[in-house]
Amino acid sequence: MADPPDGSSVSGVPNADDVLADPERLAAVRAIRDLGAAPQAAFDRLARLAALVLDCPVALISLVGETRFTAGSYGLGVLPETAREMSLDTTLCPEVVARGETVLVNDARTDSRYATHPACARFGLVAYAGTPVRDSGGRVIGSLCVVTLRPREWSERDRQALQALAESVTTEVDLHQGRDHHNRLLDAFDAAPVAVGVTRGANHTVEYLNPVYREVFGNAPAGVPSREAFPELAAQGFFEVLDQVLATGQTYRAYEEARLVGGGGAPGGGEQRYFDLSCSVIVTDAGVPYGVLVVAADVTAQVRARHAVQARADRQEAVARAIAAVSHSLDPQVELDALARSVVPSLADGCGVYVLDEPLPAGQPPTRAVITTRVVVAGPPGLTLPAAPQRSLVWPGHDVVSAAIAAGRPVHTRVDPDDLPAWASDVGVAPLWQSQGVHSVVTVPVITGGLVLAVAALVAFRGRPSYTDDDLALLQQIGLRASVAIGHGVAYQRSREHALALQRSMLTDPPEVPGLTLAACYRPAGPDAEVGGDWYDAFLLPDGDLAVVIGDVVGHDMAAAASMGQLRSMLRALAVDTGGMPNDVVSRLDRLATGLQVTSFTTLLYGRIRRAGPQHVLCWANAGHPPPLLICEGSARLLTEARGLVLGAQPDVVRDCTEVALPPGATLLLYTDGLTEQRGGRPDNDVVARCITIAELPLNQLCDELLNDAPPYDDIALLAVRVADP
Repeated sequence: MADPPDGSSVSGVPNADDVLADPERLAAVRAIRDLGAAPQAAFDRLARLAALVLDCPVALISLVGETRFTAGSYGLGVLPETAREMSLDTTLCPEVVARGETVLVNDARTDSRYATHPACARFGLVAYAGTPVRDSGGRVIGSLCVVTLRPREWSERDRQALQALAESVTTEVDLHQGRDHHNRLLDAFDAAPVAVGVTRGANHTVEYLNPVYREVFGNAPAGVPSREAFPELAAQGFFEVLDQVLATGQTYRAYEEARLVGGGGAPGGGEQRYFDLSCSVIVTDAGVPYGVLVVAADVTAQVRARHAVQARADRQEAVARAIAAVSHSLDPQVELDALARSVVPSLADGCGVYVLDEPLPAGQPPTRAVITTRVVVAGPPGLTLPAAPQRSLVWPGHDVVSAAIAAGRPVHTRVDPDDLPAWASDVGVAPLWQSQGVHSVVTVPVITGGLVLAVAALVAFRGRPSYTDDDLALLQQIGLRASVAIGHGVAYQRSREHALALQRSMLTDPPEVPGLTLAACYRPAGPDAEVGGDWYDAFLLPDGDLAVVIGDVVGHDMAAAASMGQLRSMLRALAVDTGGMPNDVVSRLDRLATGLQVTSFTTLLYGRIRRAGPQHVLCWANAGHPPPLLICEGSARLLTEARGLVLGAQPDVVRDCTEVALPPGATLLLYTDGLTEQRGGRPDNDVVARCITIAELPLNQLCDELLNDAPPYDDIALLAVRVADP
């Protein structure tokens, strides 16, 4: 068929205009319309049935005369009379009438015949299935159609169902024109691909069951009360629903309703299946309730498929949560704890993690008993769990932990809670397993560098299904990702221990200097950041002056600690070798560190304290570091006279050097920026005010108080020097 010209609704159909304008056909249409609103309810019910049978959101019964009139509809709400009548070029129904046969459109958007048709362009129609509706004389008076707003591949079964339902529309026409409505309607139901039943009276006596109904729910002769014919439905309260429909006249609809069928009335018997169910009242011509029409579409396959997909998605989500849980920390103990707690209750009813005292090769049977420490146990709230940590648990072989080590992958073991092996008692799980009816155990090895470091044991209590191959595959994913994360954690712990040892070796105690008291301390940002680039130093120069240093290398890792160590050593060497003024030493250090690419960003303050009669003098140079603080005679001030760029910014810049007197009783405080930084900013004058209030404290206690008050967001290094009173 060619594209419809000029927006016409019909094209490529010989004598289409003659068919649509046929006087006898138009007279037949007018005869139906002359019935008024009487058949509307019946047409609406059939439209609803068509939508239900073909699983479509919208169904229409249209009379096609000079205009297209909506005689029945479903899915469009209550249509006002003004909206029921439309021009012929806004619908595909005239084509159905002109052709006199079923028209199926799978996707109008990609079909050159309909892509620009007003019904598609204006109303968004995508898939359409329409079949002719005829009167008792065989004249095509309109169409029964279903539409969707998404593509659909119509089947031959869809075509047959639509045609069968169209015959029901004809039957309704016959009813209101004095025809034998009853037999024709039941003939249509016989062809319906869904279960259709008709009951009569308050006892819901069986009047009609179509073949699908008899196949799904069982056969029963006409005249038998439904409660007797279908006892399993009676036990499920189904006939209370029919009572309500018959009494109120209100249609009952349920989607994916679970029902047991085929159980012969035995309690708990039968197969659980799912139905889209519609129960509507049947009334006589006088408007008296006669019985109930039951339509049940079996959607069991779709529901079970969706449940299976959802169950797998839930397990995948649980795996994702477990994997995420072991990726939040670089502490192996924290990660193992997170692993155990993340799998309960989504993947297991309980989980214990056992760390091997001596890592063993993965994929090889242990040659001796495996000794472990149970580091964590997770289970449901309120349940008394085995002790953790618990050391020296012995696995002698032929047990679940040894099996996981030997396999190098998750191992599923079924156990009998009434006959547990001896090793279950040896490791202290027998009482719990017996009380909870543990029937399945999956042990998952945690492997790093080819060695099993730990084994996680997941258990299923009574009531939980046994683990499947899919479950084992998912648990293996957890084991692999946990192994990677814990391996990183182990490597990080080793690196941190080395860096911490390096840093602590650099932060030596200050020397003893006559006339001066020194105190120094260092605090990392937190327990997971013990390594950083902040440092202090104090050492005697060959001429007897005291060198004081405070510095901050950006970073909180091994690289920062290594850079700090190199800068500290280089500064000491330059200060002792050259004996130069602080600005000269800092300039030399800047050029040397930049040339050797020791660091990219470091702040530093270097000073010399010499004795000058009854007092001392500080001479210092500053490379972008917070200014030192001088506390003296009840006041305190920041020594901002010496300023300079950070190391590496301009290695050839000429730096300033400034002196200040340190009178007897004065306290000099050198610090890193962690003392004054906090979220939202912390003014330096807050520290100044605090130092004034605690100035009389012993020097070590003063440093402790400052650290206690400081925010925990950064490393802090402090070096305090107090001049003795005369």
